[in-house]
Amino acid sequence: MSKIYIKAILKNENEVHVFEGKGIKNKNKITYNDDGVITKLTLGENITLERTSDYSIKMGFNMNENVKGTYSTKEGIFELETKTLDIKEKKDGIKIKYNLMINKEVIQTFEFYLQYTIDR
Repeated sequence: MSKIYIKAILKNENEVHVFEGKGIKNKNKITYNDDGVITKLTLGENITLERTSDYSIKMGFNMNENVKGTYSTKEGIFELETKTLDIKEKKDGIKIKYNLMINKEVIQTFEFYLQYTIDR
């Protein structure tokens, strides 16, 4: 397990959210607290992104298929899918561009960038 310094950017057509701070890397899983939202990114053959607060969203990314996920809120649980448009993995980060879909309709296109360095 390593302490890391993270810069994460999540953007869509309406906004850009930037997080810079500390996190933990344990094997292929990166975890950080983005202002009360616990974010977990699992890298490898199957890439997953989970964000948990008063809601929970779980998404997967694969270039060759739509991946089912869930979005849980106080109002209920909604099924969603991600269609990955591009994935670029590097030793110190990842970039994912994807469409978020509900009922087979594209809600928005997102770009997620995450870079990290070992915190010394």
